Amino acid sequence: MKRRDFLCQGLALGALLAGCGQNSGNDFFSSATNPTAPPELSPQRRLLPQPGVVASNNGVLELDLNVVLAQNKVGQSVLTTRTYNGLPVGPTMRVKPGDVLRIRLNNQLGANDDPIVNPNIPHHFNTTNLHTHGLHVSPKSPQDNVLIAVEPGEQFQYEIRIPSDHPGGTFWYHPHVHGSAGVQIMSGMLGAILVEGPLDSQLAALGIEESVVVLGDFHVDSSGQVPSLANPAVFLGSTTSIAVVNGQTQPGMTLPEGEVHRLRIINGSAFFERQLELDGHQLVVLAYDGLTLPQPEITNKLHLSAGGRADVLIRAGLPGTYSFQAAAYDQGFGPLPAQPFFLLNVVSSPAPDTTILPSLLPAVDLAPIGDGEIKRIRNLTFEVLPPAPGFPIGQFGMDGSFYDANRVDQQMTVGEAEEWIISNTSPEDHPFHIHINPFQLMSVNGVDLDSPRWHDTVLVPRNGSVRIRHRFRNFDGMALLHCHVLLHECQGMMQLFDIAPAQSSRSERARRRAKVRLAFRQMMGTQNRIEEMCAPRPIRRLRWS
Repeated sequence: MKRRDFLCQGLALGALLAGCGQNSGNDFFSSATNPTAPPELSPQRRLLPQPGVVASNNGVLELDLNVVLAQNKVGQSVLTTRTYNGLPVGPTMRVKPGDVLRIRLNNQLGANDDPIVNPNIPHHFNTTNLHTHGLHVSPKSPQDNVLIAVEPGEQFQYEIRIPSDHPGGTFWYHPHVHGSAGVQIMSGMLGAILVEGPLDSQLAALGIEESVVVLGDFHVDSSGQVPSLANPAVFLGSTTSIAVVNGQTQPGMTLPEGEVHRLRIINGSAFFERQLELDGHQLVVLAYDGLTLPQPEITNKLHLSAGGRADVLIRAGLPGTYSFQAAAYDQGFGPLPAQPFFLLNVVSSPAPDTTILPSLLPAVDLAPIGDGEIKRIRNLTFEVLPPAPGFPIGQFGMDGSFYDANRVDQQMTVGEAEEWIISNTSPEDHPFHIHINPFQLMSVNGVDLDSPRWHDTVLVPRNGSVRIRHRFRNFDGMALLHCHVLLHECQGMMQLFDIAPAQSSRSERARRRAKVRLAFRQMMGTQNRIEEMCAPRPIRRLRWS
């Protein structure tokens, strides 16, 4: 019997509703048998406001994402931001393994009015594309190719094929053009991707409902607009950060006491780590980065780096009002105050829910990477480098240089496994993210984890390090690894990597690198012609004789 099948059976055996009164944290789980029917849903329930949902039909999800400048009321402010379909947060995509995402990205923003002076100074904020963060899909067009640029007035038809054995979980999408991604994400251009899987079926059988919780933050000036990032010192000193959930400020949800609810949490911030807590409640973690754990983990405070996700359960406690918030925290650039996200209102119930949850989960079906499988060990370093000409502050780079789309920094091979040690010599935390394949987190600051965990985004602490292991499965092609503080990525803290096909020769790998350089030169030549055509013409002055 496969380990995954065993765990799934363990789930089925473990699920039951039992006991009287409210369960304490100690009896939240059970391995008992004899499951019973889920309880009737209480009419007192009022869930968080949710983004619109687009679901696949007959194996295909069809969606138009129109990138437009739009006004939305967020809290007491009217904001003018770049949006998907005119809304403060993008729609949720709900799909199954084996489905195809057909997404037409239509860029209806105005022309860029700033020339590219330096590619590692944020620029061209109206150029966009699409990245399906965390999905194990091909990095080649028309799939998750983040090296393309959809210019204002252009469209691109994505067709992203999800493998039939893809794990179920919580993923997300956002723009990824180098130079503009930060401004666009802090405008609200992001949304959830939910891939259905065994965990969903098990929780549904227990009558447990769910809410998507997209945590974001708008960074706006006094006029309610997201300004240029080209001068970060001015940007950070002159904008107001508005913390939002699903595009709203401090919405509320109501649950009857004892009810268990699932939160699919996405930290969609362009800047901030989150130390998440719910007053008076424990958080039961089921998955990190869309990858289900073998067993639930109970915590009072959940740390999510920018780009990270977690699926958690909460059990509504005693009647009252509780704040779900990010606790005060300093990630290296000064202390941040606590930021409330939503309020949980718990109402009394004559028969509190006593759902007891299984102690085993249908863990992601990825075999651990053992010592004997490692083909190569690499060392990467996040660091602060001297500023570029015309840039007001030190810039963030990797391995002594900035991102260069004309250069392949790392080259791997399909089917092989590697171990990477990622160090951070800077005074700020940096979340490491790599596209296409997840990795196994082995240790933090030299201390091995008791049980290595699968992630696609992990925090590298300031003046610290992490050790991870990858297995580069199924797909060859070019993609990116970077810091997921998008201001840092736009300044150059990113590298281009190439997963070469198995059995490729040294000369074939060299040709692949040369192809990257040629494509970059062609793209820049096209961009320069566009800028020349759009540039204002000089005024001809007449001479009078």
